[in-house]
Amino acid sequence: MNEHINQLNQAKNILSGILGTALNSLDNKYVVQEAKNHIRQAIVKLESVSKKQIRKQKNATSDAQLWGNATAKVAHTAVSRETAQAVMGNLNKMISEERQKLMDLEKKSVSTQNDDDLLMN
Repeated sequence: MNEHINQLNQAKNILSGILGTALNSLDNKYVVQEAKNHIRQAIVKLESVSKKQIRKQKNATSDAQLWGNATAKVAHTAVSRETAQAVMGNLNKMISEERQKLMDLEKKSVSTQNDDDLLMN
């Protein structure tokens, strides 16, 4: 990735040199002005791409560090298929129980609102 960024910077430097030469040109014909504008646009685009590449590299590094730190403390052990299925079954059971609790709370909330409505009328 650093090589790619270096190549982008080299291209930007070459274009900057060409632009400098074009700016020093005494010829201000429309064609030369148009070429100068295209060179400026190319330099801006290269700077933008270069910044994106640097950001992408920083994010990849921080993500790798984050996940490296998170997984470094986890013991990596082989788990049998039966154990994995048992764990998944237990998790599904826990999720169902929590879902039922939420549904019960919702029912209580609705019945409480109905009771409040009856008291208000």
